[in-house]
Amino acid sequence: MKLIITADSALDIPEEMIEEYGIKTIPVMFDIDGELIEDGQITPEQLVEKFYTNKKFAIRTTPATMDEYYCFFTPLAYMGYHIIHLSLGSGMSDCYKNAKEAAAKFEYIHVIDTQNVTIGAVPFILKIQELQSMCKNTEQIAEYLQNEFYKKVHLTALLNTIDFVHIGEGNNQLKNNITSFIMNLFKKKISLVLNREVRKDSLIADRQFNGDYEQAVMQFITYTLSEIPDADRKTAVIGYTSGTDESLIADCQRAVKNIGRFEEVKTVKASCAITSHFGYGCIILCWYDK
Repeated sequence: MKLIITADSALDIPEEMIEEYGIKTIPVMFDIDGELIEDGQITPEQLVEKFYTNKKFAIRTTPATMDEYYCFFTPLAYMGYHIIHLSLGSGMSDCYKNAKEAAAKFEYIHVIDTQNVTIGAVPFILKIQELQSMCKNTEQIAEYLQNEFYKKVHLTALLNTIDFVHIGEGNNQLKNNITSFIMNLFKKKISLVLNREVRKDSLIADRQFNGDYEQAVMQFITYTLSEIPDADRKTAVIGYTSGTDESLIADCQRAVKNIGRFEEVKTVKASCAITSHFGYGCIILCWYDK
């Protein structure tokens, strides 16, 4: 059995993992004020600059079509690979639906609804490697990922700005601008958490943290990782969006390792997909349970 992992590009898989495990990604598209741009053809920095140049433009993440997934899967299927495709959460995108329809035309392609976003795919890759080492076949791995493992993956984010949370026009944008101004005035930062009790892949507001952003980040890490008794301590992942200071990322690595007692902490710069929703300077934490 030759197994290959594929994924939507909006799942921000570290380049070193892509190279080490031979992962193939299919790009999502961005509809930026009516212009379709492929993921990778615009940088997160350019996206942020575009947004602040004209706050009324809209950014929408557009999934690959069923035909595009079919073309993506075809050469891999004809080379005899069994494929596990990690898809952006179905509650947030049509990536899963379109990939599932394309996969139905082949044998041995398993499309996994990660019910997650951005770095939330990293634990799935690590679990696939673990299950392969235990001689599990593709069907067994896919069944465990889809029915059990997704529930063990946790993701939360601290926003540096809420400007990007609801990108819209007219009164909606004005309301968001006013709220953002008030949050900055009183030095309050909001965290979001993946809460499947609300919806299977819903990110909801969790709590507020006070102080400058650096202080809020440390409070956020302490609050998040102090009580996680079921965590698999082998690996945690830190994601960050454009505009995050390098020294803050290093401080986050040390804090996550010490407070969460993780053996390894991976860091990943997020792509345009999550930047378009979370904005610049955002810190994202992800880990999984045993």
